[in-house]
Amino acid sequence: MSKRHAGISVVSMRDIIGWYGVLVIVVAYVLLSFKTLHAATLPYQLRNLTGAIAILYEAATKKDMEPVALNLSGHSWRLWLSSEFRFLVQYAYEYARLQRCRIEARLNGGQAGSKH
Repeated sequence: MSKRHAGISVVSMRDIIGWYGVLVIVVAYVLLSFKTLHAATLPYQLRNLTGAIAILYEAATKKDMEPVALNLSGHSWRLWLSSEFRFLVQYAYEYARLQRCRIEARLNGGQAGSKH
């Protein structure tokens, strides 16, 4: 909620964080709907994750428990969080494997026959 100081409306950092959460989730959904962004990509997953965290933070600090309860309850949240975590772990593993292959290729002088 904005506060008034000398007739000027001042928005709190908490409100900015909450609006960030809403906007980033809506933008991610629109980009997904127009097939500009794919669900199995890190940018989409990070937008959803940071948006959800921002909304939870804003709602919890305002003691507005309805959004917190909605986001934290039910199977959909647990399924989303577990798939989000699985995706991020898989992404990190694949990235590390690719980096390891690049390093090995440099050490081997770029020779073919690498097992990667």
